[in-house]
Formats: sequence, structure tokens, C-alpha cells
Amino acid sequence: MLAPLLVAALAVPAQASGAANPQETLIYMPYGLVHSLRPVTAVDGYLAEVDSYGIGQILFAMPKFKKLGVLKVPKHNREMLVRWATAATSYDAKHDRSMSLTAVFNGKVLTKRSGLDLDDPTTRAHMVAGIESSLALGLAGVQLDLEPYPVSAGFISLLEEVDAMFARVGFAGRFSVTAPATTSRWAPGGGAPAAWGALHPSGVRVLIDQWEQPARFRARSRRGADSQRQRN
Repeated sequence: MLAPLLVAALAVPAQASGAANPQETLIYMPYGLVHSLRPVTAVDGYLAEVDSYGIGQILFAMPKFKKLGVLKVPKHNREMLVRWATAATSYDAKHDRSMSLTAVFNGKVLTKRSGLDLDDPTTRAHMVAGIESSLALGLAGVQLDLEPYPVSAGFISLLEEVDAMFARVGFAGRFSVTAPATTSRWAPGGGAPAAWGALHPSGVRVLIDQWEQPARFRARSRRGADSQRQRN
């Protein structure tokens, strides 16, 4: 059952989560729930438990990108992602909910000797192709978790190429990236609606549809704020 995991992740009782917007509340599900085949009845039960905590976004980690950007998704993972997406759609219809499935695409960025070279067009093309092939599994959201945080111009190119692919295939779901806690809220163009962005090391503002800071960064930010208050 997921109850112990949910309590540990949220540190609040189920009834206390009612004030949050479920569509903006997420949980990172254990890898085993998508890596191993499980019956539809079990998935339905997991969805009910997640829903009881007021959580609307379900995140699953995808296998890591290979060195050249290739993504290999095992057969069981693909089958279970479809099962989760189908079950979520059915659950929404029965209970008037809007639960969504987000896949987290992760990988190690090139440092000294190994990792993803985002400045290489071929590597980026492989990554975009891997994301595109996964959309057919029923994903409502895509998150990029590339570490250490990319600092090359190739990262901007990757985001633009992913965005272009979304437009080409008609994907209108969530798109987010993990990033250091330093973010800012600004209105591009002076009068356009405000959007979340981050100041990329190259000086380029990175725009995404929704900014989702990883829990580890949120916790670090809270600790820093608490320390600052104590010093004052």
C-alpha cells in the first residue's frame, strides 16, 4: 500500500491536504510500480490512495538517457505506463478528477569525460526522439531532470527542439525542468502574462510552462530562509 509512503512524502494527514490545488500537487512514485507488471485493480487502488491525499500529478522516472542520448524503455515499463494512463483516465471519469501522468526523463550531463553532450546535435536529436516516442504511452506531462544543471548553449537548443517537437505532434501537456532553487518570476515582453523562468548561466532566460522545484531544493531553500531569520 502507498499510505506510509504518502505520509512520509507529505508529512501531513490526508484531510490536511484539501487546501492545495491537486493539479499543482505531485508525488514521485516508486520505480517498482512501473517497472514490474501489476494488475489494473492494483493500479486503481494506488490511484484512490493518491487521490485521498489531494494529489493530482503522478510522476514516474524513466530509464536514464544513454551517453549518446538514446532512451531505451523496457517492455514492462511501457506496458505499465499505458496501464497507469488508461486507469487514470477511467478514474477521472468516475470520480470527476483530473489526475495526470508525468514522465521524468533524467540523465547525467557531460562533465570531464562522460555524460550527455548537449552541444552535440545528434545527442539532442536522440533525446528528443526518445521523449516523442514516449508520448504515445499516454503521458500528460514531461519533466527533464538533467544533472548537474546544464550550463551550455546546447541546453537552450534542447529546450527549443523539444518545444518544436511538441508543436509538431500536437502535445499540449505540462513541460517542466528541474533546476537550482534560484528562480525568478517575470513578465516577458513587458505586458505578457507572468511565467516562471530561471536565469541560465549564459544569460538567457529559460521559459517553461510550469516551474517545479525538486523537493530537495525546496527543503534547502526553507533551511536557508530559517537560518537567515535566526541570524536576524
